[in-house]
Amino acid sequence: MLAAADLAFDERRRWPRLDASCYARIRLSAALTFPCQVQNLSMRAVQVACDARYALLVHPRGGVVGPADARAFDISIAFPVNGAVRGFAARGRAVYCEGIANSSRMLLGLEFVDLELGARQLLANYLGNLRD
Repeated sequence: MLAAADLAFDERRRWPRLDASCYARIRLSAALTFPCQVQNLSMRAVQVACDARYALLVHPRGGVVGPADARAFDISIAFPVNGAVRGFAARGRAVYCEGIANSSRMLLGLEFVDLELGARQLLANYLGNLRD
């Protein structure tokens, strides 16, 4: 029988993560938006790198973010597709925040929440292009 931690690990890996490199913006409030760089993404989540000052606004203690501490945000990603840019937007929550060795940047793991159909289709198409 699997322990709860094993189930959580299996759940995270159900959607393959693909390396990606595109620009994104996270909006924490009407007055606070910051840039970040997509590192990898899946149908369920995205990992971004950003300045530590901003990452720590999302999760001040760093590490794994518990459900009670998960800060909601909006994320916009510029998907490069056939020489053009397609805008992807979603609502999400933070899953983890960790440092990058020898860098002033941090990694944020962000889970998408309630993806709309159009956003889900755009993401699926972009991921399909990355696989090819």
